[in-house]
Amino acid sequence: MIAGGSGWKSESLRARIRTMERNGMVNYLGYVEDTRLWELYKNAFGLVFPSHYEGFGLPIVEAMSQACPVITRKNTSLPEVGGEAAVYYDDTTRDLVQQMLRLEEQSQLYIELSERALAQARRFSWAKTATKVFELYEQVLSSSAVAKA
Repeated sequence: MIAGGSGWKSESLRARIRTMERNGMVNYLGYVEDTRLWELYKNAFGLVFPSHYEGFGLPIVEAMSQACPVITRKNTSLPEVGGEAAVYYDDTTRDLVQQMLRLEEQSQLYIELSERALAQARRFSWAKTATKVFELYEQVLSSSAVAKA
């Protein structure tokens, strides 16, 4: 199953997904409401998140908060978000498939990643984010006041 709205410059990807869906290879749900999204994470075997560039990687945290193992690329912010709780693949389809099979074949790894996922997800919260942003604003404002004096 594939869920999610259209991303930036995703026209060719969406065309490939439509072709795979016509051939019965995937079920594309498109954008889903939050309650359905949490249900998908909770019941998924895992999340494959093959992002080429990510500012943060919110789907990784969302999946991990439901003990859903994650397979993603080791680029941009994703290693910081996934930490030791995610499986990373290099830039090849072959490695992605190998990591997917590894997760399926190694039940102990699957269990460990599910447990680590919950712990990793707890490191992130909107309250912590708001506090950090507030602290940044205070720092910028105090620096600005000092510069004016």
